[in-house]
Amino acid sequence: MTVQHDALHDALTVVQRRWGLHSIVQLGAYRARPVTDGDAAHTLPSWWPTPYEAAQPQLAELVGPSSGGKLTLALLWLAALPSDGPLILVDPTGQTYPPAIAACGIDVRRLVIVRPPRARDLLRVVLELTRSEGFDAVIACLNTRDTVSLAEAGQLLSFVGSAQTTVLLMRTAADARDDTAALPLAETRVRITNHDWLWDGGELAGLQVQVRTERSLHGLSGDEHALTFRLYRRGAHGDRPDHLFVDTAIRTHGHHTLTATGG
Repeated sequence: MTVQHDALHDALTVVQRRWGLHSIVQLGAYRARPVTDGDAAHTLPSWWPTPYEAAQPQLAELVGPSSGGKLTLALLWLAALPSDGPLILVDPTGQTYPPAIAACGIDVRRLVIVRPPRARDLLRVVLELTRSEGFDAVIACLNTRDTVSLAEAGQLLSFVGSAQTTVLLMRTAADARDDTAALPLAETRVRITNHDWLWDGGELAGLQVQVRTERSLHGLSGDEHALTFRLYRRGAHGDRPDHLFVDTAIRTHGHHTLTATGG
């Protein structure tokens, strides 16, 4: 029995190394955090847009590990912006998957995907798109080596104010200790410090990311939240198309955790 167990463990290890940690999971090993009756209602993070406020010009930076939920968080944040104009996603790798964008609540008819001719042109493309004043928001992802000079950040901030738009630059952190700020003059900087995939009955059910506000015009630097994104599946939950949604926020242990309602 021990030999069979060891052989199975070795086989699973080989599969996970080749295809990823979550290519094979044990049923029951990954469960969404249950909601308790004692959880008190609270608000979303200060930098999260709401439909009850006018869109404000904003220059924001989102930092996090590779495959740590940055794009998912950025797309859900983009979908929450109180605007209905055109949006830009600068995709230097050409790996954008439109159904995933639609699942985050963005009308793909509003979305323009731009692929720079060369990776090093990304920032110049972002500057030109922002200066054009034709878009409600622009998001792009820098690689681990990209930095924005103070002069470039000043230009971008000027264009953001003039165009009354929002720019969100994502950056992949080299490692857990990487606290480099790639975007000087950012009005808001948010860092993903940890992430966990949520599973239900062996099926992917969502994602939870721990985020820390490192800079905020609202004076809430150091605020921490756990944002839970639930996956709504057609057929399993109802007739609506597959989509992600951010759960309502609750306060636990002095921090804010997004869990349980909404859809």
